[in-house]
Amino acid sequence: MDASQIIIDGNNLLHAWRQRPAHARDFTAARQALARWLSQLSGEIGASVLVVFDGKVGGSDDSWKGSGVGVLYAAAGSSADAVIEKRVQAAATPEDMLVVTSDLAIQRAAAASGAEVMSCPQFLEWAEDAARALSERVARTRKCGGGSRLGDFFPPGDATGGHNTPKSFSSVAQVNAVPTLREVGMPGRNAFLSGETPLA
Repeated sequence: MDASQIIIDGNNLLHAWRQRPAHARDFTAARQALARWLSQLSGEIGASVLVVFDGKVGGSDDSWKGSGVGVLYAAAGSSADAVIEKRVQAAATPEDMLVVTSDLAIQRAAAASGAEVMSCPQFLEWAEDAARALSERVARTRKCGGGSRLGDFFPPGDATGGHNTPKSFSSVAQVNAVPTLREVGMPGRNAFLSGETPLA
């Protein structure tokens, strides 16, 4: 089942993001660059995206409204992990949510509530593939000299209109079973929920 909402552990994803722009060296610039990159892929992702960062003041960053990406900061004394866990637990339909984090404790808590979970490296691999596919479609359109079509900028869906969202895990048992990328639809890579994956 495709998720309608993706909640991302922002700090965790930043640590795993090896394609971070060279100019985004300080943490503030890096967070802005990550949100901008995700907003550019909003059509490819096919779901609403909320990125949660650790913070001091707390609250949402309204500058990203209308971009397809929401940015939220945890208040002082709290953490992004705690915010994510509470949001999943409070959701009316957690099974429609995908939580992106490499923190095994948060993965297990989210899966126990019914949400799907995905590690940061796996999400980045999928997102970078989606970015390349988008660039190739735009390049083909420009090369042919024709006008852009709506389908050039949105991911292909199935007959029911579903989006090309990434595979994920939907139960605690699946998380604890340490599945491989082959098992979740990405062959040729090692398991990513092993102890080799650094936590945030």
